[in-house]
Amino acid sequence: MNLYDESTIADAPWPDTEEGRKARGFLVPLFQQGLQAFFGDRSTQRLLAILKTGKWSPLGAVMLVTAAAQELLLRGVDASQLLRRVASAVEASSEQGGPEVAWAEGSRPEGISTVPEAARKFLQERLGGAS
Repeated sequence: MNLYDESTIADAPWPDTEEGRKARGFLVPLFQQGLQAFFGDRSTQRLLAILKTGKWSPLGAVMLVTAAAQELLLRGVDASQLLRRVASAVEASSEQGGPEVAWAEGSRPEGISTVPEAARKFLQERLGGAS
């Protein structure tokens, strides 16, 4: 399993889709700031999802980005579903993306700290405790 950080994210194997190219365009710089969480399946030791938050603009907007690994997609959960579940914490709107990568901008930065736990609970509910 590969985990990517700010020094290696640009070299990650991004999906060769319009969605993948758009996500790469803002995720690489965004990855260098803010809170991030990785969710893995303990039984298979595989990465299931990545959650990234960060301040997107000088006006204090917050960006949420979720990414779902193929294994998560095969189990019936996608990045858009995960994003919808956590977006209210930062009053996010204008959700974009699709099953592999989804993102939204929020106006409530003080909600960022609650996002990883909300994502963990959602994944546990959907996957029966494997997150």
